[in-house]
Amino acid sequence: MIIKGDGIGPEVVDLMLNVLKECNMQAEIINCEAGSEQWEKMVLKTSHIFLM
Repeated sequence: MIIKGDGIGPEVVDLMLNVLKECNMQAEIINCEAGSEQWEKMVLKTSHIFLM
């Protein structure tokens, strides 16, 4: 599972994926969305009901 997150995460993960590709890694890669953008999209917009 790949979780890019925020900060330097996306850049580091992209470089790592390039290395794995060059090494002919035989594995399924599953991307998982994370970070502040996902937090805002999933938690803040759906939790307002519980905050009232």
